[in-house]
Amino acid sequence: RPSRRRIPSVASDRDSEDVAYIREAYAVFNTGDVDAAIAYYTEDVEWHDALDPGFHVFHGREQLRTFWLGVYESLEDFRVEPRRFLRVAQA
Repeated sequence: RPSRRRIPSVASDRDSEDVAYIREAYAVFNTGDVDAAIAYYTEDVEWHDALDPGFHVFHGREQLRTFWLGVYESLEDFRVEPRRFLRVAQA
């Protein structure tokens, strides 16, 4: 069995705060409380529905709320369980 090297963490305190915030948002999202989950998004959110053949884009919290209500109505016990979080460079 190959040995696994430990890679030193270069995460900052801010990274930890960001991940904690995102984990909290997913936990709220998974309760099915759409209004509480939508509060984690900014007012100018743009949500791209990759599962829609037309790649519909929802603009703002109210349109996103409508989208998520439809998801919860059509998929029983819908949950999202992220495996890991990656920081990406911002342009």
